[in-house]
Amino acid sequence: MNVLILEDHLFIPDYLISIFNELKLEVDFHRSVNEFEALVQLEEVDISYVICDLRLAAGISLVIPRYCFEHQIPYMVFSSFVSSALIEELLLLKVKCYVSKSSETRFLKIGLQSLISGAEFFCPIVELERGRKEIKDKAKPLLSKSEFRVFLAYSKGLPTVEVAELLNLSVNTVRNHRARAMDKNFCSFNELLLRFNYWME
Repeated sequence: MNVLILEDHLFIPDYLISIFNELKLEVDFHRSVNEFEALVQLEEVDISYVICDLRLAAGISLVIPRYCFEHQIPYMVFSSFVSSALIEELLLLKVKCYVSKSSETRFLKIGLQSLISGAEFFCPIVELERGRKEIKDKAKPLLSKSEFRVFLAYSKGLPTVEVAELLNLSVNTVRNHRARAMDKNFCSFNELLLRFNYWME
């Protein structure tokens, strides 16, 4: 399997390779620091997957995502630049995975595994930005004080068990607050959490 890494920061390709090694994935890596080098390698080597930054020395560019889209090469964006407009463009270009560089390592691992397995994955930072446009026209969530406390804990990225421990509640109580809040606001948990985060800012 040939993986092309487009990245102009010196240490990030080594970091990505170390994550691949942790995942025990056998890969031949090809590196490029600019779009021209990347395009040459894409033409000369049978590249299976691409991992690319979008913010290079020359500025923000979608040249490589467009190439991958046109040639049906699965790709992942690994970039510190995240915006709702950019996400929309990348979705049109069938981006498989999008992970912010400021995400935890576990999300990068999930992104890489998803890319190789053919699944779609967007880290929480990207998902939050992706949801902003959709939720800004929606009403502020209606929550009781208890439901508010539960969603405040969820907004910190905690799983249900840790929310329960933090608030000194049983897991069932947390789930009940969560379910009542979803029923009251007529939406899924993910949408409610996005709305909560949006209105809390």
